[in-house]
Amino acid sequence: MADLALLNTDPIANRMLSTITLDSDHEKNRVLRALNSAESLADVIAPEHDVMEVVDIFQATGLRRSRVAGVPDMPCRNTYFLLADGRALMTQSDGIARSCDMLLALYPDCGRSTDAGCLKLAIHEQKLPNGNTVKSVYPID
Repeated sequence: MADLALLNTDPIANRMLSTITLDSDHEKNRVLRALNSAESLADVIAPEHDVMEVVDIFQATGLRRSRVAGVPDMPCRNTYFLLADGRALMTQSDGIARSCDMLLALYPDCGRSTDAGCLKLAIHEQKLPNGNTVKSVYPID
């Protein structure tokens, strides 16, 4: 039986989004490759400078490891960006996950119906007084 203390009852954190259709083995394998080989978004994309050409977004529940001894790990949403060049990037940023909620409400096909055929996205990062940051993703025209 599952330990009830470990279950996350937050409906937002448990929500999973995906623009990927799993109708073919190719699509299923693309998701698996993304999950298994994604690079850290923070290591690859410079906020306010780099633009990602995103063809699909996939989210899955995750667990953010605590950086402080004695503080429990916290549930989060892992957000994966599948890029036009075939790479996959991953982040556990709650701000980016929330940004993707709005992006996918406006572009449920992840921009495939636009002239660009994808969403051109950049990262905004705001530093807080306590040293943390709040990140969001926004479209570039």
